[in-house]
Amino acid sequence: MKISAETQFLIKFFSCFVLVIWSVAVQADIVLFALLTILLLLFQFCLKDITRRSVLFAFGVAFFVFLVGREFLEVYLNIEPDTRFSEQTNRHLYLSLLMSIISIWSAFYFFTKKHTTNSFEGASSFSLYRNVLQKLSLVSFYISMPFVIIVNYFISQYVSKLGYYAYYTDFSELLINNTLLYAMSKMDIVCDVSFCTFLATLPSKKRFTIPCISYFLILLSSIGTGQRSTLILGLMLLFVFITYMQSLSPEEKWIPRKIGLYVLIAIPALALFSSLWGQKRFGDEYKRQSITEEFTAFFYNQGVTSYVVKRAYEYEGLIPDQMYTSEFLYSGLPAILSGKEVIHGNNIEHATKGNSFTHALGYIVLGDAYLAGAGTGSSYIAELYFDFGYFGIIIGSILYGWLLALFYVHSRSRHIFIRALLFIVFTRILWACRASFTGFLSYAFSPITILTLLVLFGLSSLISRRSSTSQLGVQ
Repeated sequence: MKISAETQFLIKFFSCFVLVIWSVAVQADIVLFALLTILLLLFQFCLKDITRRSVLFAFGVAFFVFLVGREFLEVYLNIEPDTRFSEQTNRHLYLSLLMSIISIWSAFYFFTKKHTTNSFEGASSFSLYRNVLQKLSLVSFYISMPFVIIVNYFISQYVSKLGYYAYYTDFSELLINNTLLYAMSKMDIVCDVSFCTFLATLPSKKRFTIPCISYFLILLSSIGTGQRSTLILGLMLLFVFITYMQSLSPEEKWIPRKIGLYVLIAIPALALFSSLWGQKRFGDEYKRQSITEEFTAFFYNQGVTSYVVKRAYEYEGLIPDQMYTSEFLYSGLPAILSGKEVIHGNNIEHATKGNSFTHALGYIVLGDAYLAGAGTGSSYIAELYFDFGYFGIIIGSILYGWLLALFYVHSRSRHIFIRALLFIVFTRILWACRASFTGFLSYAFSPITILTLLVLFGLSSLISRRSSTSQLGVQ
């Protein structure tokens, strides 16, 4: 049902009016109020055309949950904060987030403004090359899938016996000393790249169904590892692809009519599960709480990254002076080509010489607890500010906005390789809210990522050319 312009205006006016009254009542910081207003308007902007703006919507959700949610709960719902920070530190967080989200939204709008056509080049004819690539990527996906599930089971058993923190202190060394397990662990990247390449071929709804279920099973197998992010980000990828295809092939009805009901059921269920699993993985005693309390606990716990930005600001003078936005140069192919040593695990060398903000801040804040496996995490906001100040936050956010815009731009092109790369890095861009700014480059430049793409696209090109030559010969 299409909502009239008058109704849309009334919704915006009423929601902003409620936020103004609420902000005055709780005496919220004016910059925090501005941040929440911009986010509210951004979500309304995305929902107005969700099939074309789902990537921006997904980033907005990640941005709110990881960076804003805890602040909202502490200020607007009077939740007792775990740590109290100075007014100056809080203002720094609010200002940084405000500049970032405005820059991302502005860049996304600017780079998608000229691409308003609903047509899709080549949608009427399924090319031989695309057909071969789709089949090869599926074969690669199904071959690697059992190995991923086996490794996830092994990690689950490891974490269950030795504890969640042991995964960050000892598991990398275990992998290095076990060649078979190390090789199997790399199949996770092969599986992910193959699935994203399959998505890039824009399969029909019928062809997508079974691989989608298989991918969901892989996500479920990751639960026991203690990595909740794998499940959540994987679901976000599926959401974006389904809405993406709804705009390209609306006749297939990718989005079911009862999608609103499904979402209303799924969100509380996911929040409840995440909260309960968070208690289990850290060995906390289960506390019986109401659904509302569990839901609030989920957003509060996930929003811990706002504290990372604050602590990075407060400990700025103690953090080793390195270029943390260049972390991708110290892993994968760039490190191999430059001869740089790749450092793994929670240790002093990684914290002081690894060009990793996650490890540098973790060691400064947690000390011995960091060496025992604990961590603070990171955020693209904190890294950009440390390296380049507020100007860096604006420029880095514009880059993210441009990358998100490319999803929309290349949804209507024949550039399957570019689409595959975008799907591959998509979850890493979402995760950047609580991880490295260049984490998506580290993943893209992983030797396994590059090798998998070369094999899939190279073989597809070779097979399709030979098939075309054979058909011409027969004619």
